[in-house]
Amino acid sequence: MYSYSYVPPRDIKKCSLVSLVGFILGFGLIYVSNFLPYATVLQIIGIAVLAVSIFMTTRYVVRRYVYSTQQAGEGDYDLVINEISGKNSKAVCRINMDEITDFIYSADGKIPEKYAGKNGKDILRFDYCQDFMPKDAYYLYATLREGKVCIKFSPDRKLADIIGVLRPKDYDFAARSED
Repeated sequence: MYSYSYVPPRDIKKCSLVSLVGFILGFGLIYVSNFLPYATVLQIIGIAVLAVSIFMTTRYVVRRYVYSTQQAGEGDYDLVINEISGKNSKAVCRINMDEITDFIYSADGKIPEKYAGKNGKDILRFDYCQDFMPKDAYYLYATLREGKVCIKFSPDRKLADIIGVLRPKDYDFAARSED
């Protein structure tokens, strides 16, 4: 009844541009290090910039995410996040709705104040947003065997409402403006 799947749209222009500039800058630093003093330092900086560019390309351009709710038993549901890379798909997150302790919408995409600073230092954080620096996001907090976890992701309104219905403790249906 509450099984639903959502594939967020991708806007890879911003991340692609940042990655392209990083590749050009990294290779440029390595190239000009042959002609300038402190060649080793410039080469290390160039390699670091290339590493960050490669990470951003593989994380935000190559990978896609699918968010879904799946029935795990009679009246029991899981939130499942699958990562798709090329032809491969794997579940990277599975949280039972009963394990969710907090579900917060952030209009600016930043971590909620309630969990910022010392209040959130013992929480494992995972970012499954499709976009680089999303304009808004949801933060899902859960208590698992491993401890407290925070999942940042960008579901659509329907999926957020389904999660709110399945875990109705304090979800505010009116908090997010109409899509």
